[in-house]
Amino acid sequence: MPLSANLVELLDSTIDSFEKLEIARALRDGAPRELDDLRAALELPKEEFVVAVEALVHAGIVTSRDGVIALGARAGESRFRELMTAYDDDRFAIAAELSKIAMRRVRTMAARAFSTAFVFKKPKRGDDG
Repeated sequence: MPLSANLVELLDSTIDSFEKLEIARALRDGAPRELDDLRAALELPKEEFVVAVEALVHAGIVTSRDGVIALGARAGESRFRELMTAYDDDRFAIAAELSKIAMRRVRTMAARAFSTAFVFKKPKRGDDG
């Protein structure tokens, strides 16, 4: 099943990793969770978990305060609910889209690095080499 443009945009801009997706999915029943308990349940490395939570907080998908995490205001958006349903119905489609997004980002970074490597700078005055 092809994903809607809304879902692709949400994945590309906000929930762009499996870590973020799993955190949001674990909270979708609306019950707040202890951060440490959620990390342990998802079996995510602490650093990756912290980075994902911070990004989700910044995006308004979750809130985190005093060691407790819960869904934020943006989790009430219809496209968030649509993403959760799509993930339950067809994980392969979501995984394929996340892979496309990751590959596009890697290609972009590689292109930037390659172009930066070939930037020629003018020699400074008085610098004969």
